[in-house]
Amino acid sequence: AKKLAARCHCIEFDRAQILQALAPYRTVEIRQKRGQLTENLLYQMREDGDCRWLFLCHVNRKRTVVDVPETCRIRIAGVWNPILYDTMTGKTAPCRAWTQDGDTYIDRKLYGEDSMLLKLEPGVPDPEAKPQVLPDAPRHKIRQPESYSLSEPNALLLDFAEFSFDGGPWQEKRDILTIDNLFRKKLSLPRRQDKFTQPWRLPKETPVHKVAIKFTFDSDIEVEGAHLAMERPENASITFNGQPVEGRTDGWFTDKVIQTVLLPLIKKGTNQLILEIPFGRRTNLEWCYILGDFGVRVEGEYTCIVEKPKTLHFGDVVHQGLPFYTGNITYHIPMELPADKERVIVEIPHFSASVMEVFLDQESKGLIAYAPHKLELGAVKAGRHTLSVTVYGNRFNAFGTIHNADDEYLWYGPDSYRVTGTQWSDSYLLKPNGILSSIYILYKDK
Repeated sequence: AKKLAARCHCIEFDRAQILQALAPYRTVEIRQKRGQLTENLLYQMREDGDCRWLFLCHVNRKRTVVDVPETCRIRIAGVWNPILYDTMTGKTAPCRAWTQDGDTYIDRKLYGEDSMLLKLEPGVPDPEAKPQVLPDAPRHKIRQPESYSLSEPNALLLDFAEFSFDGGPWQEKRDILTIDNLFRKKLSLPRRQDKFTQPWRLPKETPVHKVAIKFTFDSDIEVEGAHLAMERPENASITFNGQPVEGRTDGWFTDKVIQTVLLPLIKKGTNQLILEIPFGRRTNLEWCYILGDFGVRVEGEYTCIVEKPKTLHFGDVVHQGLPFYTGNITYHIPMELPADKERVIVEIPHFSASVMEVFLDQESKGLIAYAPHKLELGAVKAGRHTLSVTVYGNRFNAFGTIHNADDEYLWYGPDSYRVTGTQWSDSYLLKPNGILSSIYILYKDK
């Protein structure tokens, strides 16, 4: 070890000294605007004949929703002519760069979800190459949509119920998954958890036990044509407000296993739904849903059916009558242009959705998912137009871990729905949904 150390360049075990010692061998260096090295980017460099490919991406997802980019200076060892490959559109374009002291430099603004793919061709770069950007232009605010439409009925989640084992007395209201565990414990059956054998792997049986669950919910209005959505209604005896309900299915909700059954009139006031279900080793008690043309009000752990909202404003739809709605929402927005526009861009800074699709006069113009959350509509003629934005939903607020209060819970599976103690919340912990603030229109006159 001493002989080896004598032939080596020895430094302290210190970040700055290590970086300084290895600097001559560095092929890619990225610094922030103030000069410090970035710590949130990964890169991969590949040789391909006489050229190279450089790919950059973020390490951690940016948590903020604000569209503030990082200004980065990228230094690449050697003299290269970089070509930018847009992996979202398939288009290529020269990338503005310059050389200094035998290295190639690129200044680039990177947003939270950005990645960057460069083809590095031997040769001097074009220092004048610039991406096409919209010049400074006023942002015209669209304060509210005119109307909205939903892709499916609204939903009221039924996940707390009174219960009875084998005809015994009604027990205090609990969440459905806890009821399932209690009955399994009573029958010495394994609990449903992450290491639980899936039902189709178990031998078929004829259940000899029954569990009854009683849902009670309030409604401020009468509702006709509502449906119950549940798994395997044909195996259940269904009673609604004392009236037997035929278990004949007429559709399904989100999954063909979750089938729908037409319910009698939901009355104004308190309503009661009783399900009597044969219970065995292969039985799984699950949440149920009331589907229909109504709104829902949530106050902590209390829910109530209300009038369907006539309009939606920009903001969280959870507080606008759609707390458990997880389908798509389309906002319809009138737009008046006083003159022909050479370029029109729509900007939606704040939203909570999987992705959004923008339509102009019913023609799809593309998707918005990543910062800076802008989409170019192209040239638009003067006059009145309809801008429609479809917010594609996700199923969290109807099927997710909406009682798990632990933000740092790392694994989503059966156990994450069955937390206890302070990890559990009876109140609904719902995620924001929809377009959360005003939409802006930017344009350049012809």
